[in-house]
Amino acid sequence: MKEKDKVILSHLRNNAKESIVNLSKKIGVPASTIYDRVNVHEKNIIKRYTALLNFEKLGFHGRAYFAVKLDDMQKRRELLDFLVNHPNINSLYKINFGYHYLFEAIFKNVVEAETFINTLNEKFELDQKHIFSVVEDIKKEDFLTKPEHYDALI
Repeated sequence: MKEKDKVILSHLRNNAKESIVNLSKKIGVPASTIYDRVNVHEKNIIKRYTALLNFEKLGFHGRAYFAVKLDDMQKRRELLDFLVNHPNINSLYKINFGYHYLFEAIFKNVVEAETFINTLNEKFELDQKHIFSVVEDIKKEDFLTKPEHYDALI
């Protein structure tokens, strides 16, 4: 990847809302070049533009990650459908190493979280689950936010 592309992508990772004109001034690359490079990357690398929200300021004070295992294939399909369509699920991943899904859920409070956990237990009889409450974000969405990250990768 060209150095120019690394710089452009790192700036987009930090602030996808920044205008091409401002980005051009910051990095000293013509706006037309940035526009062309972003268009190329939108077809291959850039999946979507999104906003990271402060859920606590919106009144959602509970956040947890769940790792779950469910051996019954039919129940697992039902669980997947349930999670995909549940409004409190922020992120959902199919994983390995003894578990089937990892997901992040957002709640207004502990009572909502407990209600959700009880629903999971009653509906799906999970074989295993581990729940991790998020106490504090220490680092989030920082991967490839600086051009030097590309060269420092292991």
